[in-house]
Amino acid sequence: MNTEEFEKIIEKTYTDFSDVADRLSFKLMNLKKNKWVLSDVPYRQFEDLALVPIYIFDDDGGSGNILIKNNHLRYWDITSEELWENVMESAVKIAPVKIRNIIQTLEEIRKIRIIGYENPDRMLVVSNEDNFFGAGAIFYPGVLKDLAGRFGTDLYVVPASVHEVIVVSAKDKEDGYDIIHEILEDVNAHDIPPMDILSNNVYIYDCKSDKLSICKEEK
Repeated sequence: MNTEEFEKIIEKTYTDFSDVADRLSFKLMNLKKNKWVLSDVPYRQFEDLALVPIYIFDDDGGSGNILIKNNHLRYWDITSEELWENVMESAVKIAPVKIRNIIQTLEEIRKIRIIGYENPDRMLVVSNEDNFFGAGAIFYPGVLKDLAGRFGTDLYVVPASVHEVIVVSAKDKEDGYDIIHEILEDVNAHDIPPMDILSNNVYIYDCKSDKLSICKEEK
């Protein structure tokens, strides 16, 4: 079943917004690289990223997700603001945040036990329980604030892919940024499939202002 066919099923089956409101979530996409996709989508912009609303389905015909487009809002007779109120409320329930240290993440991926790694909790991986389009979990209420409290510092937020971000202490801001950004660029260039790359920018979370922003804009 292609996307267009599924959109038609939504319009025929879910005639009221209340039928879909509790299955809404969102994913992150690079804004510049996906302008053609986003032209008819009620997305929200954050710096160089787009928060993109999706409908998550799981039934006898399979599971997956579909972009919510502007024509859906017209069909349901709702505003973008009403949509996003429900998206943020629903996402934390159907795609709960999942936080692991780097060793737990590698062990899960490689299916092996890793020993001898010092202080694995200095590098945390943030995703959702399905590890799919989980990078957006950093925008769940309180997630970054709680992590900053755990570290006791501001945070670097590194977009490892559309599926997860890596969070580390920003205690040593200048030296730390240069190393982290170099690694991010190298990984994006050689290890991440193009469709999964989120950004070459590193973000910083200021715990005092409770604000996330690009640390240094990269070309």
